[in-house]
Amino acid sequence: MVSLKTEKEIALLCEGGEKLAKVLNALSRACKVGGNAYDLDMLARKLIKQEGARPSFLHYRPSSAAHSFPAAICVSINDTIVHGVPKRSTVFHNGDIVSIDAGLMYKGLYTDSAVTIGLGTLSAQKKKLMRVTRKALELGIHVCKAGNALGDIGYAISSYVYEQGFSLAEDLIGHGVGYAVHESPEVPNIGRRG
Repeated sequence: MVSLKTEKEIALLCEGGEKLAKVLNALSRACKVGGNAYDLDMLARKLIKQEGARPSFLHYRPSSAAHSFPAAICVSINDTIVHGVPKRSTVFHNGDIVSIDAGLMYKGLYTDSAVTIGLGTLSAQKKKLMRVTRKALELGIHVCKAGNALGDIGYAISSYVYEQGFSLAEDLIGHGVGYAVHESPEVPNIGRRG
């Protein structure tokens, strides 16, 4: 069930979201060829603390997981779609696509966001992938309006992605935020209009 938020809660979520955006921007600038995912995670922990928040992924354990997550951020490179565990051995190379997924809890409310960056010189296919995923996100956001259904979001995303010759991980979804790391509604990337 979707938990409706008060104006005060929405304002706090926006404040937390601004702090998270600041952290993600700094992490994006720090992610360089030759660096590693572990150092990025250590920086994330420091930055989140400096923002007066705490990392919401660190030790988070959803009911479906056997173990809690050992890091403050997820760092996924190239073919790893999501939830990559940051390790020292995960070194960034020229031509990598790196997704950094982060969440924080600020004043009792959780926010969650991700950023994807290309390092160095990307292949034409990787450049296209980044353009298509960005445009798909924008199309999904564009249909987030009163009166539209969740299926409209998934339809906007999936129809564009398929039209561009790419596929989607059908079991991965977007989600709400607030008093839990993952809240309703579940927002699929595939759907039907209406």
